[in-house]
Amino acid sequence: MKKALFTCAVCACLCTAALAGCSQATAFGLTKKQYSEVYGKTAELILGEDTQITPAKYETDESNFNLIATGAFMYFLSEIYKTNMFPVSEDPVTFTCSTITIAMLSSFDSDKGAVTADIFALEGETDSAHEGYVNISIFYDFDTSEVISFNLSQCDRNDKAVNPYFQNDIYLDGKLHSLSEDNDEERRNFITEMKAKRQAFEEKVLKAKTLNTDFTTEYLRSLEYIENKS
Repeated sequence: MKKALFTCAVCACLCTAALAGCSQATAFGLTKKQYSEVYGKTAELILGEDTQITPAKYETDESNFNLIATGAFMYFLSEIYKTNMFPVSEDPVTFTCSTITIAMLSSFDSDKGAVTADIFALEGETDSAHEGYVNISIFYDFDTSEVISFNLSQCDRNDKAVNPYFQNDIYLDGKLHSLSEDNDEERRNFITEMKAKRQAFEEKVLKAKTLNTDFTTEYLRSLEYIENKS
């Protein structure tokens, strides 16, 4: 994954009466504990010693930075869901961690067995700061507590960048398959679909709840986590 994903996508309960006993509150049918479990297991899978990187159509980064960054961010999400200050919600929430501002929404499709995270991230406070959009769907077996696969899509938040990037990776059976950068029909279809998802999330962010808690501690913990794994 490009540097933008982690540097731009990383990152008392709201309405205390409504969320009293946060672990029992749900969003799209899942509790905070379950969301934390899915993201945590995904981080463990990605950063495990047995992970293999196999390109589908073109060379991947020999340093495996893309995959490691994804694993670190999944660990970060797992950690913030463990805190009492991060609520489950069916509307997006915005919050800060270090120099990054994040808008995100976790949802669950019970028919597909997939947890999806939509994320906007802004690093810095200037007009030149990078903005990114990330969509990751994690297919998870709650009976066995195992990640089956995940689909990671990412792009700039808008198309104002000189060279806007679009990237899609599918992780299955211990291998990461990356969509070719060739300007073919498959890639054009992916970009069209990604733009539609981005636009839909942009509209949802209009209803975002702003959290007054800074999650820099969890952010730094995720950095320490990958340092220990390296």
